[in-house]
This record gives sequence, C-alpha cells and structure tokens, in this order.
Amino acid sequence: MKNTKKLIIGASMVAGMSAIAISPAHAVNFTFNNPNEINTYTGGADGVFLPNNTMAAVKALTDGNASSNVELWYGSETPTANVGFTAQEGNYTATVTSVTAADWNNLSSQWLNDLLNAYTPFQSVWNSFSSSTKSLVTNFLPSLGMGDPNIGGFQFGQNGGVQLQLVGDLDIKTKFLNQIYTLLKLPAAVLPQAQRTDLTKLQNTLNAYQGKITASEIAKVETGGKTYYAYSFNAVASGITASDDGKSYSAIFNWNTPDYIASTSKIHSTSVPEPSVILSLLGISGIFFTQRKLKKAQLQ
Repeated sequence: MKNTKKLIIGASMVAGMSAIAISPAHAVNFTFNNPNEINTYTGGADGVFLPNNTMAAVKALTDGNASSNVELWYGSETPTANVGFTAQEGNYTATVTSVTAADWNNLSSQWLNDLLNAYTPFQSVWNSFSSSTKSLVTNFLPSLGMGDPNIGGFQFGQNGGVQLQLVGDLDIKTKFLNQIYTLLKLPAAVLPQAQRTDLTKLQNTLNAYQGKITASEIAKVETGGKTYYAYSFNAVASGITASDDGKSYSAIFNWNTPDYIASTSKIHSTSVPEPSVILSLLGISGIFFTQRKLKKAQLQ
C-alpha cells in the first residue's frame, strides 16, 4: 500500500502539471487586408525580402527583432489605399495600415507642427513663407513617400494600448531636398516667383543644416474607437542597413498610444514550447521520480 500511494501521488502531480502545461498562452492573431501589398524583410544586414508572405510577416512583427519588418503598400511610395493588418488579442483589436493622400488632410497640420518643433532652425523659415507657399508645401507632403511604413514590431499593452516599432532612416534630408527640387522644376506659369523664392530659401537652409533630419514613416492606427497617426522624430540607430541598398533601416522609432502600459508578464507565443513537448518532459521526469522511489522502498 505504501508504494501504491507513492505511485498515485506521483501520477497526480504529473496530471496536475500537465493541466498547467496545456493552458494556452495569449497570442496575437493577425489578418492582412491585402497580402499582395506587403513585403517582409527578415532582418539584419544580410536579410532577405519575402513579398506576399503572411507567415513571415507575423514572425517579423512578433520576433522581438526590430530590424525584421513588414512594409505596408510596397508597390510604390505613395499609397492609394489603406493596406495593412488587423491584430487581435482577447478583447483588444487594432488595425495598422498605410497612409493615403486623404489621410494627409487630417494629419498634415499636426505633423508639420511636430516637425518644426523638432527642428527649430526651420521654424523661422517656415514663418516667413506666404500662405500660398505653405499650402503648396502641405499639398505635396503625400509625395514625400512616407505613407508606406515599415513596421518592425507590434504589441498590445496590459490594458489594450498599442506599441509600434517603425523602421526607417537616420537622415531623410535628401528626401526633402529632392522634393523641393521637383517643385522648383515646375514652370513659371505653375510656380509663381514668390513661391519659387520661398522654396529656394528652404533649399538653402536645408543644404546649410549640419545636423541630421530624422523622421519616421507614418502608419495609421485605429484602436479603441480612435484613430492615430504613428510617427516619430526621435530615432535609435539600428546598427544595420538593408541588404539591397545599404541605406535603409538604419533607424528604429518607437511609438505608442497615450494609454499604452507595457506588460512585463507577457510571453511571446513563439517562445512558449509546444504542450506536447512539455508533457513529454514531465512524463520522463515522472518516470525517473517513480523509479527512484520504488528502488528506495525495496531497500527499506
């Protein structure tokens, strides 16, 4: 009876631990509204590009490696539709998409204000512009090619808030200069002399600026009944550049909704062993435990 009781106790312990092992961890489920317009970079300086691959995209969004990322709307740099993904975890849902010209109508004023606050040397130049020049620049913002964001990481906070990692470049001054150059090429009938003078002043200021102009691309985030535009002017160097052009992905930008609270207790589902593996290990441990007890009983 003594040995039988020990066997029953051992079996009960394994059964109880097995019940814990098969309890599923909360995982984020992703669905993509247009898989043909997503492109995944597997990360690092020697990563590869995997277009239209939703499995690779989910891994890039959840692997904890910000340099692996998913570009939303990679067919061009000026999205004509909101392409991206919807993430769901329990009762929390968030949709992250590319930014269209229509979205710029809602975000341009705030974005420009934040840009000028981040780079104050340009504030006085902007203030000297005529209202027509300001409207011209604002109308061309969608052409900067910042609406096709590369998302390097996504997660919900403990209260349903959202955090994104945006992957971009440490210096986009050339992008701004190229856009100004395009505007200055417009014929006189389209670009009056007063606007041409304003744009030339801005061009000269950019060329004289010794620092870097760091700005992320922009993602549209809809969650909790609210719409946000995710962007940042504060970058962290990624330590790598993309394998195709040796320039992209040099910067990582963190962004989160105002209500985001980081959760230290979350475990990525990719790091949780399969229940069958855990049960197998517990089963082996139970066998050794039982055999040890039996041998000890025989010696007594």
